[in-house]
Amino acid sequence: MPQPRVLEEVVAGRFDLGIADHSPSHPRLEGERVGQDELCLLLPPDSAAPQSFAALDALGFIAHPDGFAHADELLGANFPEAHPGADRLRQRSFVNQIGQIPEPVLRGIGYTILPRSGVDAHPGRSRLQVMPLPVSVRHELWLIQRRNRSLPARTRRIRAEIAEVLAALRRGQRGPAPSAFRRPSGCGKPKMRKEKLSPSAGSGA
Repeated sequence: MPQPRVLEEVVAGRFDLGIADHSPSHPRLEGERVGQDELCLLLPPDSAAPQSFAALDALGFIAHPDGFAHADELLGANFPEAHPGADRLRQRSFVNQIGQIPEPVLRGIGYTILPRSGVDAHPGRSRLQVMPLPVSVRHELWLIQRRNRSLPARTRRIRAEIAEVLAALRRGQRGPAPSAFRRPSGCGKPKMRKEKLSPSAGSGA
């Protein structure tokens, strides 16, 4: 789910918890920094590592909702003279379904850029080739919720489990997914199953 949508859903109260890559600025939100997630450039399994930006661009970009922002960050940092901007990349496909983003890469159609959490969560991760780059780009991970909202005990327990998994990403470990939420099989951050608050919990700010 794109970042603006995550924030909108938490502000509206449709999600109790969300994960963002920055500290929330909305006055009705609060957040806790819980980890980092590295951006990865994914190549087709049998593709040789491109020796230039032109060779990479010739493979074709597999775009997705967060892909253009990821491309400007990662390609801009590693190919500052050659990267023309994500809007000018040679695009081969656009995938809107989170769990399907790596599939065109696995089929050799092109390359894409995903957070490490998305790579590790994909069932075909052993076949995904991550291109080594001289400059790494990492996103902060913030666990966000509505300010002053009192969460039920079950949701607080889920929150603690999520924080543990995200902290493992920062340490470079692959932690188990908490039972109360599912990790996406593609790009983006873990998706929490919405917990409904009991009437006694209050409606939050």
